[in-house]
Amino acid sequence: MVEAGVVVVVVAPVPVPVDDDPDPLAVVVVVVAPELDIVCVFPRLERASAIGERCEQAFGSLAHAGWHTAKLTAETAWLRRSHPWIEPDAEALTVLRMVLMKPAHADVLDELAAVLRQHLRGG
Repeated sequence: MVEAGVVVVVVAPVPVPVDDDPDPLAVVVVVVAPELDIVCVFPRLERASAIGERCEQAFGSLAHAGWHTAKLTAETAWLRRSHPWIEPDAEALTVLRMVLMKPAHADVLDELAAVLRQHLRGG
């Protein structure tokens, strides 16, 4: 199991800036603080619909690049309890979900964080 202190690179409760992008909305956000080894993230975009679309795109591009994630559908109202800045223009949205259980996962956390930033950035 990956130690919580190591996972903080990926799941820090504060937004993680995307490279040197000056856009304050171009960050990766954690859905909720992980309790065990499940981490759910999404890009910090204003609209729920844009978040869901970007996560759907990232799911595909990550798979094409060899990174296997899952999708979680979350109700926007529930997500806004911890992220009130999300504009609720959709009833539900997709976020990315990852399970980090194997000791080998600890060895790729920095790379995973960079890949998530890249793919959630879109484009």
